[in-house]
Amino acid sequence: MPLYRAYGLALDYPDAVQYPLPLAGSGPAVAIRPADLRVPASEPCFVSPWGWRDVPSITVRRCPEGLHLQLYSCDYLLRGDSIGYRDWPEPDPDLRATQLLGAVLSVWFEANGAAAIHASSVEVDGRAVLFLASQSGGKSTLAAGLTRCGLPLHADDVAILQRTPTGIGVRPGFAAMRLWPASVARLGLQAEALPLVHPRADKRVISVEQLGAGFSDRVLPLGGIFLPERRENGALAMHPLPGSASIIELVRHSFSARLVEAMGWQPGRMSLLAEAAARAPVTRLTVPDGLHQLDDACRAIAARLREGMA
Repeated sequence: MPLYRAYGLALDYPDAVQYPLPLAGSGPAVAIRPADLRVPASEPCFVSPWGWRDVPSITVRRCPEGLHLQLYSCDYLLRGDSIGYRDWPEPDPDLRATQLLGAVLSVWFEANGAAAIHASSVEVDGRAVLFLASQSGGKSTLAAGLTRCGLPLHADDVAILQRTPTGIGVRPGFAAMRLWPASVARLGLQAEALPLVHPRADKRVISVEQLGAGFSDRVLPLGGIFLPERRENGALAMHPLPGSASIIELVRHSFSARLVEAMGWQPGRMSLLAEAAARAPVTRLTVPDGLHQLDDACRAIAARLREGMA
């Protein structure tokens, strides 16, 4: 049975996945198994206002066994050291793997006192530097470009913040990225040769090896937080944010703030994010729009990051 490594954990999962996850060499931290799940009779704690085919993207219920999550095509039961799942009548293993590595583990970490942020990160001199943005904000493309400047990838799309004995740490993601075909082409690769995230999505899965990059698979202290903003005809610029604005941006880019509030986890998350904003500078980063300027922008950003972390 394969033990996949993701988010710094060994995942005991019986299925193959479309992501190039390395195999873990130690015992499982989280066992992920098929289970005979039933939707609890209790009222939902949270129902997402967004969805697909009239099904909310996520519904959460508490039950005696743990947290019950209902996503399109699969139900999940989250416990401290295990995740059970039950496919709907038409199983979709690729979608299930994407859900597990995204929404499901994000909720699992939140339930265990961490904070999931929509961000990509790279390692700079032993610290994690985060880039927060919306799904179309270019955080992954920017992180991919920085890896080509010699900065190891640390996480893509979801960054997990947690308290450590020395402050705020960032957990590693996994050694792959999800990029749009135009970004893949700008990196000199053929999108058609890469696996799809899902047959209904156009994003491609690309490993760090295919990027010619390294991967930092360890919890790193938080070093800095950037808010990239693509601006047509704009020059590369960095503007520090005051503390109050920093916390607002962290909350705005956190995973499902409404879900966290509904579950009663908001006080703990706010405390963690406030400490993160106090410990690491939050900077608005203006980046020239256009993939043709990506290489020059990434070289300049990498140089400034190395200088600032020295």
